[in-house]
Amino acid sequence: MGGWGDGNWAGMVTGRRRVGLAAGAILVGLALAIMVAPAYQRSHSPSAVSGTILGPDAVHLLRTDPICFSPAVPGGFQIPPEDLARILRQVEPQGRDMTASVCLHVLAVHGLEATFRHERLTSGREILRLFTDDASGKAYFGSPAMVCTRYGIRPAIHGASGASQEWHYDQTLGCLAGLGIPLSLPIRIGGAEYCLREALRDSLASFELRQGELEWTVVAYASYLPPYRSWVNKFGEPCSFDDLTEALLGRDFTKGSCSGCHIVEAMIKLLRVNREVAEVLSPEVSARLAARLGEVVRVVLSRQEADGSWGPD
Repeated sequence: MGGWGDGNWAGMVTGRRRVGLAAGAILVGLALAIMVAPAYQRSHSPSAVSGTILGPDAVHLLRTDPICFSPAVPGGFQIPPEDLARILRQVEPQGRDMTASVCLHVLAVHGLEATFRHERLTSGREILRLFTDDASGKAYFGSPAMVCTRYGIRPAIHGASGASQEWHYDQTLGCLAGLGIPLSLPIRIGGAEYCLREALRDSLASFELRQGELEWTVVAYASYLPPYRSWVNKFGEPCSFDDLTEALLGRDFTKGSCSGCHIVEAMIKLLRVNREVAEVLSPEVSARLAARLGEVVRVVLSRQEADGSWGPD
């Protein structure tokens, strides 16, 4: 999981059995979900809006609830319960204060309904409150986790406290989308009430295809934008899911967070949305994306060590 700290993940040890990167398990589970899933059948017919270019000021037209998927592996990849329990304990609120990025990882792994034996953060919903109430965020991080902008709201990037900053662009938006949180989620800043939709509006307005990381942006956009296939930023520059996919296909996994696992997650999200919800990709790009994921599965299976673990390579 990017942002938690490569040393923590890579050094997990359960007795004499090395778990290796926890995200290695995530990568295999996600990739296998694509390769062995049953035949896909769209639950919705492609809408006429799929050919319309979306602007930041039109976010009110988007779906409120994100598109979410469950793994499609029947039986599939499993981690021994004792190993999984040890891994999950590594991703619980610790005694020390955590950064916003680590809090997002805790939410992603445990979910909103989780409870913890922690002095200050006793549940997943209490962690979520750090991002939806600026007073709570400031009390915990030292500065609010969300701030107002010209185009809406966004996670803090240059706050007074580095603890409140997201470590990866659109990490907060992507994480909340993955949790199934609707765009109507209330967010309180400076005594005024906004909603998560305003964070998506700001993201679209500020979007650049050349930004350093695209993984969390892809997860967020693939969750909320379909059946729209294209959008423009505040400068009127167009982009599409085809463009995002091409950019992901060109990424070097070894330079991505968590050994590229988030890149794979974003790829799978795109392919499943395209197959099951709406055709947001051209046939050519979709075929190349599926082929790349097939390659990922083959490499991962060939690199698994005898004890069932994976290393960063």
